[in-house]
Amino acid sequence: MRSLSSLKYCSVYGKNEVEMMLDYFKVLIEEIEESNLPYFNFKFITRYTHSDMQGLGVLDDLLYEYFEGLIQNGRLKNTFIFLFGDHGLRYGPPRQTLDGMLENRMPFLLAIPPDNFFTDFDQNDTIFRTNTQRLVTAFDIHKTLLNLLEITNGARDTTKGISLLEPIPMNRTCESAFISADYCPCNWIKMVPPKVFNKIISGNDIDALYTSKLIRYGVDLAIKSIKNILSSYRHICLVDELELATIIYAILITNNNVTSDQDLKMLAALNINTNVNDAVKISDIDETRLPKVFGLIKGFVLAFKFSPNQVAYETTIEFYQQNATKIFKKIKVIFPLDAYEVRSYCTKVNRIKPF
Repeated sequence: MRSLSSLKYCSVYGKNEVEMMLDYFKVLIEEIEESNLPYFNFKFITRYTHSDMQGLGVLDDLLYEYFEGLIQNGRLKNTFIFLFGDHGLRYGPPRQTLDGMLENRMPFLLAIPPDNFFTDFDQNDTIFRTNTQRLVTAFDIHKTLLNLLEITNGARDTTKGISLLEPIPMNRTCESAFISADYCPCNWIKMVPPKVFNKIISGNDIDALYTSKLIRYGVDLAIKSIKNILSSYRHICLVDELELATIIYAILITNNNVTSDQDLKMLAALNINTNVNDAVKISDIDETRLPKVFGLIKGFVLAFKFSPNQVAYETTIEFYQQNATKIFKKIKVIFPLDAYEVRSYCTKVNRIKPF
């Protein structure tokens, strides 16, 4: 097992707090199963993984020993296990990579049925296995738990979500699964690494030109949003001094109706220029050129840094058009990509701590 010396976590009588908690639940499960009573057991472990990726190795070993011990003692023969994370790493350099973005939105999930479950309850294990390759949400885990109650006790429910024991459509969309755009990576077209952001070819790539301006316009909207949040705190925040330092990445969010390879290739090949020096007003964008772009994309995932403190942020911005003349926008939550605990010591106002 990996050493805990570098992780600086609480230890009592040679055992860390997670080991003590797992030991407690192991005894609890043994007592309950010997009484032959049904039970629901929920554990929420965050200490080793919330702020330090090194803790994953320690937790992996502890969970392996925990489940291995229960299995060897025959304690999980009639127990359905779900092991999952609520989200991935939210801060630090890994978060600013595509892998980090995906992990943050698509946490780990294991669903392990008990022995003979599919035979005993006349369920289709092929459907269950096929669903491992489908779009799944926490709503579906909830639905599965209710489904298990229905199978065993005849309970009924009308909640949203699809049970993992039922067929999940291969063409399921984020909208139909109740996933908001800022947590949906299904329709992304990656415009990174930053070196892709070169000068627009001869200035003649009109689609790239106006997409570039929309990206810059989106970042400006985010900056204005942050300045608006901080406007009442000028006595501790350098509101007027905030300005864009660099765009780290921009990801196009395509519409669900983008199905042709030609359109996808066109979007992926856009030679985006994010080195637009001046702020962009919506009046700077020729709206007669926008229908093609708007027909294929509905927004961006943008990451950028401010000066003077060079802190990284990410936001999702959705654009849509109305009456062919106006661009409306919806800025989703603005996430800091750097830890801000130390930087925010000057205020106790939670709303402005990230900024």
